[in-house]
Amino acid sequence: MSRLTYSPRHQEVSVRKVGGWSSAPGEKYGIPVTTMMALCRLEGRTVDVNEPGAPPWVPEGMSLKPWIQLADIFPWLPLRPYFLDDEKEAELLAGLRSSGFMIIDVQCNFELDDAEREFLSALSPKFGFDHCRVDAWSAFSVRIDEMLKAVDESPVAVVIQGLDELVRRDMHTFVRCVSNLISTTENLGYLDWRASRQVEYFFIGRFASSRLV
Repeated sequence: MSRLTYSPRHQEVSVRKVGGWSSAPGEKYGIPVTTMMALCRLEGRTVDVNEPGAPPWVPEGMSLKPWIQLADIFPWLPLRPYFLDDEKEAELLAGLRSSGFMIIDVQCNFELDDAEREFLSALSPKFGFDHCRVDAWSAFSVRIDEMLKAVDESPVAVVIQGLDELVRRDMHTFVRCVSNLISTTENLGYLDWRASRQVEYFFIGRFASSRLV
């Protein structure tokens, strides 16, 4: 069993495993994040991260849809971030659909010098941001916040293809894109418990040759 406990003194979240401690500052469900969390909301709380339920930053007593445990659907799934080779795509999509996820397909094509902006531009229409084109992380944060607060809607699985090209072309920008995408989404949930809609990101491509899977 793993338990997630907030330590206000050190301003970190640690994961305790039966039989020993695994120190994981700033890590939630295996996701390293840098965050300005609303830390007081977690003080004194311990939650079992293996049990279905609302995310741990949601105040106790609030009724929200329980998060779907991906490990129950895909026992082979690696820790986040989810980098998967093409051969897993069909099985992934079938499992996500049968579990009630709304799937957003994003195809990235990098043709200009500013690959990070191209990445955001590929995301924005797929996320329904057509009327407010997103080409900066600050704008993306504002728009994704609205999606995360639609907690009565289906959970979202964002399946992104084409980032493997960026691994070979510009590793620094690749890391920035993945890190900013995940941490921006995660941080909004920490800052406001109402932003608790489940949004998962999957990166599909030829990652084995890049030693990412």
